[in-house]
Amino acid sequence: MIADDSSSSSSFWTVGLLGLLLMGGLCYLFYPAFVAREGRGRVLPQATNIGGTKSNTEDVLLSIIIPAFNEELRLPIMLEDAFHYLTSPSCPALKQLGKGAVEWIVVDDGSSDQTGRAFRRYVEEKPPSHNMCYKLITLPRNLGKGAAVQSGMLAATGQFCLYVDADGATSFGPGLEALTHQLMSGKEFVFMGSRAHLQQERSFLRRFLALAFRVLLTITLGPAAQHIRDTQCGFKLISRNAAQRIFRTLHLQRWAFDIEVLYLAVHLQVTVKEEVVPWHEVEGSKLNTSIWNLALVSLSMLRDMICVRLCYQLGIWSFDNDVKKHR
Repeated sequence: MIADDSSSSSSFWTVGLLGLLLMGGLCYLFYPAFVAREGRGRVLPQATNIGGTKSNTEDVLLSIIIPAFNEELRLPIMLEDAFHYLTSPSCPALKQLGKGAVEWIVVDDGSSDQTGRAFRRYVEEKPPSHNMCYKLITLPRNLGKGAAVQSGMLAATGQFCLYVDADGATSFGPGLEALTHQLMSGKEFVFMGSRAHLQQERSFLRRFLALAFRVLLTITLGPAAQHIRDTQCGFKLISRNAAQRIFRTLHLQRWAFDIEVLYLAVHLQVTVKEEVVPWHEVEGSKLNTSIWNLALVSLSMLRDMICVRLCYQLGIWSFDNDVKKHR
């Protein structure tokens, strides 16, 4: 009798422990979905015009969206590099895109430094121009890179929307030329900059993690994503219609939002291409590159990939009604 009670008690605790582990695993797996609930229905701040011309929507050719968190020092350098290229007499990328104004949208993601003021000072120092428009979006607090890019994309009025990191790690001119040389007129697209060509210069661990990530990405998103080697490069050119369809639906608010962007593009049958862009390490990076942190980041990326697919397939997340009409 005592043996039976002991056996029953042991089974009870075993089942209870397994239940707790299962519950913990599910909570970890769907954690991005819990966080995303906070962002749904949030009223996005309006873009404030701080300089340049107030172009009509149909006049804007290229919108440049720059998410910035505590980038007071690096942002002006990146802006000057891009401005110098776009105003040069010979600008192959703009010739490829067409004629029209350039719209600059800096999204200050709740910075604790003077990022927004640095952008205003930069604009004040520029001479008036009929084809440049400068806008600033200030988020009430640090909402995440995904939220910042989403705010900028939905405020953009250009025919083409370029999302670029504020650190200037991607050489602006050559990078933009790389993404525009295969431009497809009249088609919706997402052109992604890639740093995959630099893998041989990185450690064995980073190369291994990159290979594993590609395999998992193909398994999660399907064959349409098998040619993608770098989802996280902060340099992407998106056609306006595709940007509106994708970012109206976007749920992930933090740095892994690129995974959902790719998932939505594939699901909505938007053309996705990856192009090599010149990229270099920039002093002041916020990414911890220790082995332990890289392992945690890789695990988090895997979790986010699975979560995104499950949330859409199980109906936890839904597509925007306007997005569905375009399918």
